[in-house]
Amino acid sequence: TYGPGEGAGITFASLSSVQPAINAQGQVAFRGTDSTTGNPNGLWLRTGSANAVLGINGGPQPGGGTYPTGASASFNSYHINNAGEAAWRLGAGTGAFATAGGSPARYILAGDSAPGTTISDPRAVFSGISSGMPLFNQSSQLAVLASLPPNAALNPPVVTTRGRAN
Repeated sequence: TYGPGEGAGITFASLSSVQPAINAQGQVAFRGTDSTTGNPNGLWLRTGSANAVLGINGGPQPGGGTYPTGASASFNSYHINNAGEAAWRLGAGTGAFATAGGSPARYILAGDSAPGTTISDPRAVFSGISSGMPLFNQSSQLAVLASLPPNAALNPPVVTTRGRAN
């Protein structure tokens, strides 16, 4: 009943020390590892009487590819709104994802083009997402604070201010 919802015989290997997120309906988003080979990190959503995987290392990543594996590929800064939709950050600023609209979707990934950053291509790219992101509200809107690497060739240029990419 309380397993990870990944099939018969698969159990949780551990649950993270990171505090879970809970909404007014009692739905819970939480992080842990499962008992499959390598004990991959994952993020689960408990609704009703079942746990469902939102994302797991080595599993399909919304927007293409697979979630990376390894110690820096944990799911963190996760939130759940009262509609039962979740948002989370992957690793140390790798990307932000959400279930806003029903199924998991990629919101931003390091290396993605930053909209509105240039008049002509190539566009500036995101180099990382700040700690504590994404922000997520009751209307399923997401916001992130992210870095752009300096690039003087862009129009307008991305310049360094106060020792940080702006």
